Amino acid sequence: MTTAGLVGGAASGADGRISARLNAAAEGGRRFKQHLQDAYAQMSSRIDELDREYEYLEIELRAALDRESHD
Repeated sequence: MTTAGLVGGAASGADGRISARLNAAAEGGRRFKQHLQDAYAQMSSRIDELDREYEYLEIELRAALDRESHD
């Protein structure tokens, strides 16, 4: 094999390793993005739940204050 062939083969191998690392990094980025989206959805659901609980407690407090003011 010629020197040019050896250099070309080495470069091709390096390109393959770089490509593999880029693909692995991209996959890691996709997994992280999915993790963030899942966490956001879970957090949003919990916030909605807390909003409903707050509204319920506010109604209960107003009712208790009304009962107390009429006593």
